[in-house]
Amino acid sequence: MEHQKQTKILGENVPIGGAAKQLLDDESGGTLVLSALAVTVLLGMAGLAIDTAIWFTNKRQVQSVADAGVVSAVTVLAKSGTAEAARQAVLDNAAFNGFVDGSDGQVIVNLPPASGPNVGRSGYVEVVVSHPVPASLASLFGGGEVNVQARAVGGVVTAGSNCVLALDPTADAAVELKGSPDIELSCGIASNSSSDRAILIKGDAAVVASSLQAYGQIAIETNGYLDTGGPLQHLSERLADPFATLEIPLPDPGCGDVSVSYGSESVTVAPGLHCGGFKFNGTAVTFQPGVHVIDSGSLSTKGGTTLTGTDVTFVFTSATPEKIGGPSFAGGTVADLFAPGPDGHFPYDPMHPNYGDYAGVLFIQDRAAPAMASNNLTGGSTMNFSGALYFPNQEVVYSGGASEADGCVQIVARKVTFSGSAAINYDPATCQDQGVDHMKQTRVRLVE
Repeated sequence: MEHQKQTKILGENVPIGGAAKQLLDDESGGTLVLSALAVTVLLGMAGLAIDTAIWFTNKRQVQSVADAGVVSAVTVLAKSGTAEAARQAVLDNAAFNGFVDGSDGQVIVNLPPASGPNVGRSGYVEVVVSHPVPASLASLFGGGEVNVQARAVGGVVTAGSNCVLALDPTADAAVELKGSPDIELSCGIASNSSSDRAILIKGDAAVVASSLQAYGQIAIETNGYLDTGGPLQHLSERLADPFATLEIPLPDPGCGDVSVSYGSESVTVAPGLHCGGFKFNGTAVTFQPGVHVIDSGSLSTKGGTTLTGTDVTFVFTSATPEKIGGPSFAGGTVADLFAPGPDGHFPYDPMHPNYGDYAGVLFIQDRAAPAMASNNLTGGSTMNFSGALYFPNQEVVYSGGASEADGCVQIVARKVTFSGSAAINYDPATCQDQGVDHMKQTRVRLVE
């Protein structure tokens, strides 16, 4: 009997062919191999998860740098800054936030934007921030450096129109709405005061306005009521004086301060120089088109006076600042006064035939007027104006009716007080047609 050749494998005597099969079928070491592979995969996934969290954190950081840079650049442009100043503002802001261009990554500033829906749009800024972030644990498994990038675009957008502006930089209640009036303005109210009551609503005043913005704070006291089209805008930018460059006629040193008085009669007043001003008591007054310069006096009314004038501007001035007057309209005054349009170039003196480009401006008071005296426009519901009321160093007390529904009334004064019911209808298109487009509400906004 022939014996088969045998080989001892794994401690057993098996045929050679069976040994190969047994080796292939043996799984006693496979668990270790699979476990090692599983641990490697899990470590890689954990490393990727950690790195992803790091990348996400860096993404948020560079996005904040891009957003803040856009806001700083657009703010510079909104204040008539140059493109170079806007670029530098982005770099300065990024450095302030711990991101230095060229050291921590790259900051690209495009004025106007080079991509997206606002490409080429003037007044808009695009900022792209990129930051290389090395992989940590994931780099052990083939990962490398990741370039984290963020982009932001912003610009100045028009959010509405202001028709009331108080210029005083520090006064308490620079805009004051008091008593128990119903005040309706189809526009916004702004105050440049830093006071914590830069705009004050008190008493039982019920105020409806499209917006309220103040450099300082807005306060509502007692039973005051406010209805606006959006949130209150505390700590806003100051607004520029829209009439800061408006030229005022030189006063006549020879003017006296004795006013001309009229009773119950009809009077027609030609444009020109009026020394001492006017006192009207029950008078029906027609002001002819032109510039009416009231030197060393006021324009005061009593007893149901009627004032009518189209394409008229009233300028209050004097060589002696203490004698600079203003309007003083008592209750019951009927006023229909309309400023000139863009073609309103009217002489106030025959020697100056082209003097007085006062398109859209109804009342102008000399900047030299004594501070904080009051000008009372309290004629009631029959007071109808169209045009700007400009009193840069004094207060305007307003309690009256309204312009027409498509009118244009602006009040720009050192202090503005609403006392009693009042309404102002403000139409930006009409203001623009009249040559007045100074009081837009603008906001610096991120749009992408």
